[in-house]
Amino acid sequence: MKLNPEDTFFDAVRHSQAGELAQAEEGCRRVLEFDDSQSDAAHLLAIILSRSRRFGEANQWFEKAIANRPENLDYLINYANALRDQGCAVQAEATICRALARDPLKPEALNLHGLILMESGRLEHAAECFRKALTCRPKYPHALNNLGNLLQKLGQADGAVEVYRVLLEAQPHYPEALNNLGQALKSIGRIAEAAEQFNKAIEQKPVFPEARANLLEVSEVWTRPLVGRHVVLRRAVRSDAELISAWFASSDFTNRFNRFLARVSDVKSLQKKLAAAEQLHPCQTRSIDWVICKADNAMPMGLVSLTDIHAEHRRAEFMIGLPDSANRTTGIGLESSLLALDFSFNKVQLNKLSSLVYQDNVRAQRNALALGFAAEGYLSAHIRDPTTGMFLDLYVNGLTIEAFRSNQRLSHLSRRLLGTDITRFSAVQARPACRTGPCSGC
Repeated sequence: MKLNPEDTFFDAVRHSQAGELAQAEEGCRRVLEFDDSQSDAAHLLAIILSRSRRFGEANQWFEKAIANRPENLDYLINYANALRDQGCAVQAEATICRALARDPLKPEALNLHGLILMESGRLEHAAECFRKALTCRPKYPHALNNLGNLLQKLGQADGAVEVYRVLLEAQPHYPEALNNLGQALKSIGRIAEAAEQFNKAIEQKPVFPEARANLLEVSEVWTRPLVGRHVVLRRAVRSDAELISAWFASSDFTNRFNRFLARVSDVKSLQKKLAAAEQLHPCQTRSIDWVICKADNAMPMGLVSLTDIHAEHRRAEFMIGLPDSANRTTGIGLESSLLALDFSFNKVQLNKLSSLVYQDNVRAQRNALALGFAAEGYLSAHIRDPTTGMFLDLYVNGLTIEAFRSNQRLSHLSRRLLGTDITRFSAVQARPACRTGPCSGC
């Protein structure tokens, strides 16, 4: 049967739109074997090859399509976008400028030029491109989304919120914009509103790892107590200041837990610090402090902290301290540590915990290794003791989620002490590839 190139090409377009790229590629190749001057087929084949990251051949077909029809700006725009995906920023900018030379008011070209400029750090020029695109096409969704992202980069989160709201008024079903709005709201401390936007994004796009990770970062789970059989970890509050001040006044405690705490050991300073922390979500302070309390009478016995929390890298530093030496051999520290590990790896889905231990705290180093932390290094003369002025060595330990999941000892201990196997959490781990999403619109 003689090939009908027009019908074969339209079949390839339908396959491409349905995500059936192999069939679309086959159709394009059949058309081009029949007549390699079919520029639309060459262009579509180039796009398909770019999606599968076969950039070398893709570029050849883009160039062939452009050579056949140099007046077609869509070819130049999509070629520029493919070059951008390849990391060829200079070539991508040169290509998009060719399109703009032919039509300086082409919104898609202006938007893509803005993206290229933004990614190369020329933020003010990028803003001009996005705004010019919006002048040419008011409420152009992709340009609004990218302008919002740019304003966030410039530290203008309030302006970004306004831009995203304009976008979502015009196009309510835009999960990436909802996610980006949530990020902007989070950055200005409107945590509950941010969570609402992340939830909306997930409702519109259930398979959306970035939004799920962002939602977890602002979740109320961070503020809830951790309940075990014998202990409860509750968030430290202003009324704890007097007790914590007494703990910090003990050099035996601070020398083991954190030697820099003596700097904020007076009651008034602690009251002020704890009162401020109470008003903020841990995603804002990048830390959380729990008071270890007996489950039966709520008596405070020590502290557990996650500090230096990095949401993007999903890691934090773990610390635990018991001021009364009599409590250090009763299992209180172990049960509290298990609750903290369960929280870190299951409830908020961190990827790694680190533990830094002073050179002379042999018990703490032994306990860290017993919990499954691996010795990752030793830092000689790494910090200066604020009291003695001496330089101290530190043990560096780390526990990854993979090591946690496979740790049989933690499995056994958690079943015995908590009544559940904390290593057997089955939820899919969200891995944020990026926190806000650009859109080329091509």
